[in-house]
Amino acid sequence: ENENSMAVLWHISPQGEITTIELTDGGTYADSYGVVADDQGNKHVVGVEENLGGINVATYWSVNSNNAVSKLKLGPDLAQSIAYSIAIENDGTLDIGGEEFNGEESVATYTQIQNGAILDSEDLSNGQSYARASSINLLGDDVYIGGTYNKTSTIWINSSPISIGAQDGLFSYSNDSFPTDDALYMVGGFSCECPSNGAEMWVRNAQGSITTVELEGKEDSYLYSVYVL
Repeated sequence: ENENSMAVLWHISPQGEITTIELTDGGTYADSYGVVADDQGNKHVVGVEENLGGINVATYWSVNSNNAVSKLKLGPDLAQSIAYSIAIENDGTLDIGGEEFNGEESVATYTQIQNGAILDSEDLSNGQSYARASSINLLGDDVYIGGTYNKTSTIWINSSPISIGAQDGLFSYSNDSFPTDDALYMVGGFSCECPSNGAEMWVRNAQGSITTVELEGKEDSYLYSVYVL
């Protein structure tokens, strides 16, 4: 049974003033994972909220310029799901990455919202294996979704998967990704049936060559985010 918690959005002004916007009332479990703002001052947040049946459901919250909150469920009522990351296209379409639990496994999900309604929803992993979509970024007309598929760090470019962190006998996963014109950066780690897990960064250049950078290999370590200047 989940403990109650509240999903919130913090707004920090240029003067350093912090405004806390409550997305839920704290009556059930909820958490927020990703946020993006548009040119009109609206904030778009994704995360998870427990429903009346005790199921955690992927959720989208819209916060307007007056801090009024509205929400939209992204997952089904009878299956656990989470939304992790969100990006906004030039036409205002929202792209959301997450996961939905299918029995003992989970599938990576890609959902699009337009004008406050679900436009499309896609299972990136075709209902198979352990998978999640942890990050989502846009570069030009292309959508880059970083995550895990078949227990391997994976980037989906316009829904087509490319394995990044494949290592024999190891379960690799990606927590964040960042595409540029010259390269794709992904961070995450690997885990195995051994004393420690290790954080790694993968760099895929424009020619498709992948370089693995082992950031820590002797102690338990994890990487959750990356920022490229």
